[in-house]
Amino acid sequence: MRNYLTEKRLLLLKKEYSKMPEGSLNIKSHKGYYSFYHYNNSQQVTISRNQNLIYRLARKKYLSFVINNRPTADIQVLLDKFLKSGLDLQRITLTPAQYRWVKSDYPKNTGWQENLKYVTDSGVNVRSKSERDIGNELEHYAVPYRYDMLCYVDVSAVIDGLRDYLTKHKYWRYNNRTLYTYRDGYCVWNVPEELQWMNAPGSIWRSYDYRSNTITISVDFSIMLGDGSILLWEHAGLCLNPIYRCNISERIFVLQTSNYVPSSNILFTTENEILDLTDIDRLIEEKILPRL
Repeated sequence: MRNYLTEKRLLLLKKEYSKMPEGSLNIKSHKGYYSFYHYNNSQQVTISRNQNLIYRLARKKYLSFVINNRPTADIQVLLDKFLKSGLDLQRITLTPAQYRWVKSDYPKNTGWQENLKYVTDSGVNVRSKSERDIGNELEHYAVPYRYDMLCYVDVSAVIDGLRDYLTKHKYWRYNNRTLYTYRDGYCVWNVPEELQWMNAPGSIWRSYDYRSNTITISVDFSIMLGDGSILLWEHAGLCLNPIYRCNISERIFVLQTSNYVPSSNILFTTENEILDLTDIDRLIEEKILPRL
């Protein structure tokens, strides 16, 4: 993985490693139960109740593999061992700041909870096998992400683009920057037939708020890059469904019109583009790792 580390990132990891406790972590299994030991100065002491020390020593081992450019296969074997023993992989592979960002509360899509049937290795519930594969690979590559985070997108440019059409048909209200009618600050979508696409099931325009001139979009994966900026990853998994395909096209149009640039701060993928894990790995290695 070192091939994808910038020199600055490598120096930060080395600095973190230098502050880790002395000794190493030893994990033992007996009849399906795991015990954790701190091995130091030829002595071994049980630390099974000391979660903080367990994770610091586990991260120290992980950092040593990354810093010394151990093969990816070796790193995966190490992570599999940690996972099998019940440890939280993200707490091991992410920096403390990244881990706090991933685990802190954030505005999340609360719809279709019944479809959260798949679970990543770090315990994140997602809605499809493909999203689980993407989540797992992000976790294995130590990429900090949030799933289904709400994104408030400024649609000023989109609205301005519709201004002539809406003005011509008298659906635009200049005094409050809303469409047709509104109640309690939000649009009431009693729109005429020619604007019914704005009120279609799943349409992002149903969340339009004239006060902030924004719409709310839930993004599959929101990734924090090394400079603190956010990269969005939208995966379209049901493109054979015509309604879903229209909704995805609508999202892409709005995002690209609102200063989101493909391969810069947003990625779009479909099922045909990630046929197996190697396709996901290639995208992560090319588009994300160099920017962590």
